[in-house]
Amino acid sequence: AVYRGIHAGSLELLAVKEVPVHDKSQRQQIGAEIKALTSHSGSAGIVNFHDAFTSHDGSSVSIVMEYCAGGSLQDLSAVVGPLDEDILSSVAYDALRGLTTIHRLGLLHRDIKPSN
Repeated sequence: AVYRGIHAGSLELLAVKEVPVHDKSQRQQIGAEIKALTSHSGSAGIVNFHDAFTSHDGSSVSIVMEYCAGGSLQDLSAVVGPLDEDILSSVAYDALRGLTTIHRLGLLHRDIKPSN
């Protein structure tokens, strides 16, 4: 799940991604994601990383990152219906630019979908 949060000091709007971790492989996967975000935060097409923390019981990890206004492609299409070709072209261009950046860094995005 992804939540909106506000930084108490700066009042900056942030995204807080909560990821359940039930076993060692999930912890390793989320650790690799956090490492990639911290190492490449601010690169073209990669959201800025702010922080990460675990829940009190250790069942989830939350990643605090830059908030991207406007919602997901899925959110947009649910509100306005089928999207115009110009809009889809722009979204595809931005997504491919971000994917190009992470691929050049030797990383792989494992969850590409309209809701992201």
